[in-house]
Amino acid sequence: MIAVEFYQDSTYKTKKGYPIKFRIYSGDRKYKLAKFKKYTESSTLVYDSELIKRQALLIDEVKYINDNKLAIDEAIRIINNGIPIFRH
Repeated sequence: MIAVEFYQDSTYKTKKGYPIKFRIYSGDRKYKLAKFKKYTESSTLVYDSELIKRQALLIDEVKYINDNKLAIDEAIRIINNGIPIFRH
């Protein structure tokens, strides 16, 4: 089972600010980080409208990932690129 949360890397600050990333957990609570390509000036994570919209999409993506029993590397691909649309 995959779980995902937003993670703000406050250990370093770039010219754009602190990077916000996804922390993607696998069933054994090991995790990998994926880039979100968003930055914030605040040293704490603040949910703005863009993060709230992305969180709504993330709920659907995590449901798709878990329903299809995808591995963590496949989960990262889905989270970065979105749910694939299959055409027949």
